[in-house]
Amino acid sequence: MRKAFRLFPQALGVIALALGTLLTPSCTKEYYSDVLDDDAVEMIISLGADTKTTNNGNSTLWADEDQLTVIHSAANGSDFTASKFSYIGSNDFSGKVSRLSSTNDWYVIYPYKEGNTAANALSFTFPASQSQSGNASKAHLAGEDFPLVGKTLGVTRGADLTVQTANLLAVAKFNVYNESESNLPIIVKEIQFTAPSPIAGAFTADLTGENPAVAAGSGATKVVKLTVENGAEIAYNGSSDFYMAFAPFEAPAGSKLKLKITAVHPTGLDLPIVFYRTIEVGADGLAFDSGAIQAIGAHFNETSTTNPDAGSGSEAPLEPGDQPTDGEYLLVYEDGANSYAFAAFADKEADNYAVPVTVEDGVVLPSETEDLSRYVMTIENAGIEHPNDAGHDAYNVKNSEGKYIFYASGGGDTKILRIQDTNQLYNTSSQETVSYYHTFIQEEDGVQILSSGGVSGYNKYLLTYSDAKGFHYSNEEADQGKKLHLYIVGGSVKEKQSPYFEPNTVDYDFDVNGAGVLANKPTLKDARTNVSSWESSSPAVASV
Repeated sequence: MRKAFRLFPQALGVIALALGTLLTPSCTKEYYSDVLDDDAVEMIISLGADTKTTNNGNSTLWADEDQLTVIHSAANGSDFTASKFSYIGSNDFSGKVSRLSSTNDWYVIYPYKEGNTAANALSFTFPASQSQSGNASKAHLAGEDFPLVGKTLGVTRGADLTVQTANLLAVAKFNVYNESESNLPIIVKEIQFTAPSPIAGAFTADLTGENPAVAAGSGATKVVKLTVENGAEIAYNGSSDFYMAFAPFEAPAGSKLKLKITAVHPTGLDLPIVFYRTIEVGADGLAFDSGAIQAIGAHFNETSTTNPDAGSGSEAPLEPGDQPTDGEYLLVYEDGANSYAFAAFADKEADNYAVPVTVEDGVVLPSETEDLSRYVMTIENAGIEHPNDAGHDAYNVKNSEGKYIFYASGGGDTKILRIQDTNQLYNTSSQETVSYYHTFIQEEDGVQILSSGGVSGYNKYLLTYSDAKGFHYSNEEADQGKKLHLYIVGGSVKEKQSPYFEPNTVDYDFDVNGAGVLANKPTLKDARTNVSSWESSSPAVASV
């Protein structure tokens, strides 16, 4: 369902379009219109010395390689013509348009993208990983990853044209307050924001309504991460601001926004401190609108260093033959004390993409130094049957940074674990771009996870684990039959527990009907999560 978001009055630029003289047939056709009509005109788009950030003054100016997409149609029409406008110096862009009607609707989009030819079906890819230089800087919100859009309707042909533009993305300003119990300053290194709906990746936008409508495409992610380079110290009881942009969305009442902030004390040891905050949205909901900045307070202190998503509540309840629903999972190889979670990150290649874990009573517990939320994999149904695994759905798998994980051969018999921005690769042999997908097949002893290209005949590779190779894709006979397990990531802390009954509350009657029974309800202690039942190691003796 698409949601509409307002273009806010803090407009980013005023674009003045001046219609020029008619082109002669000998003119070079350096334009993006479908057809060069006899009435084609050259246009100069003049922009003020405005920034491409949300509202950061003029610190980031237009560059030589910048281009715009200008789309027009007859007033109230749906037959669009798209033109490419290129930067020509000063504050001017030049392009050619055709198919002008007596009255036209105009749409201006930055950046230029060849596939954007209709104002009701624009496509963008919003960054899941961003970088801010220093504290309180918005300069990183400039550039092609942060589109500007605007429109003006019902303009008479030949008239001067002015278009107000605003950032299509919403912006969050994270106010980080240093309330560290150590009374030491902190330096923020990273902020991770998780929304209740997708906010980065592939999106479409429709500018033809009263307000822009933005909708998530396949593979969009709920998580955006901001890295802070050259961050300044925040004194004890002081604060500083950090900015992140993402697709506009509305958080409904009762939904949760999650923050993970990593900082260090400037002691020279550079040891990270990780702070978590979960915000439950109130009864009125919370809108993150395009072109607007939403402030979010984050009070940093050591009492909030417990990760609410550190463990996994239970293994996915799949029967043999079942397939998983979309969600966030840990992929675990189970072998007692030698169990590992899949860690599909480039910096984990030396560790064979594996981090040690303990699986105990259906709970995945990390080692003391690991944060398992980083290794959560998002599994999403692509909505098609897998071309190489008949009868099973095709899935995308992404790590917590929004990177796609899949197998693709690197030549010869090399089995390569790919970690990249899309699930596509160009095949030099077939001279086509191939999409790679997974299938998940639940069997009695775990889940068989396969990956292959979306073309009939491509080899299929099992994602498996071995002590020698760690997590890897394989079609070797020795690796067949090795299954992984899917653990659903819960929303509360999952701790190792040792519940017990308070001894003085246990009243056991040996003389009731010739069999012993508990005479009253005993008190269960040290159960930090809800416990609905308990059974003794010898049910013949007692059960509750």
